[in-house]
Amino acid sequence: MKKIVILLSWIMLLGMTGSLVFAQDRQGDPKSGNGIYQQHCVRCHGISGSGDGPEAAFLTVPPTNLLSERSRVKSDFELYMTIAHGSIYSPMHGWMGRLQDHEMWDVLAYIRFLAPYKAIAQAQ
Repeated sequence: MKKIVILLSWIMLLGMTGSLVFAQDRQGDPKSGNGIYQQHCVRCHGISGSGDGPEAAFLTVPPTNLLSERSRVKSDFELYMTIAHGSIYSPMHGWMGRLQDHEMWDVLAYIRFLAPYKAIAQAQ
């Protein structure tokens, strides 16, 4: 009986981590993402993604500079979750329920086009 519980625990763990790996490998269409970005994101994040959109000056918390190293080291999963659910204590609201899942992945692909992922440099 104990072996069955251990086996089921491993299967559950594999299932949960496998879905996170899938989320990291998810691909979007940057061309489609550009159109969505222009329609919904450019007002705050700006044309280049540097956080200098026309509404940025009126926000108490400035929009994220998507070109910054701090933003570029985030995983696709972290960025997707921010797009979907927003960011606490900031004007960035979640787009889940407003955009379809594939549209959020498309925006993420466009953000990665503007600012490719940059792995954190390991201390030597």
